[in-house]
Amino acid sequence: MPQEIRNLKLKIIFVLHLVLISLSIMGSWSTSAHLFYNSLFCFTLLWGIHSHDNEEPLQLALIINVISIILDIFVIIFYPNMDYHAGAKFSFGIAIVNLLVRPLTSMVLFKLAQERGTTTGLLADIFTRGTQQSSYEDIDRTSPPAPPDFANAQRI
Repeated sequence: MPQEIRNLKLKIIFVLHLVLISLSIMGSWSTSAHLFYNSLFCFTLLWGIHSHDNEEPLQLALIINVISIILDIFVIIFYPNMDYHAGAKFSFGIAIVNLLVRPLTSMVLFKLAQERGTTTGLLADIFTRGTQQSSYEDIDRTSPPAPPDFANAQRI
């Protein structure tokens, strides 16, 4: 009986974007900014795979992925010209495919972040989960210690 693979969806997202990003930066049209934010995205996905109980890497990956949609649009709009060879045109097409895949992977990352940390479906709850006060009660200390009484103390 095969075992369940831990973080399978996250690993699929990582491999999919790694292949698409690698193919899209092969062309001479790609900028170093394109490489930078995509590298950050891949790093946060790897971090999420490594720390499988923590939702923070997925939150950061989701934020970077949504911002990357906007940045990809800017990079594609400001594509210099189509006078490059077929390899550059191919990598440009793969960058468009990567842009089209990003909203789908953002939804999957949102669901995975919900499963790891939050119980409600609100986006704001994912990012504010750790800020609420806990109802932890220290049973070792029933009342705070009384401050010392210096008024009745003897002089040395």
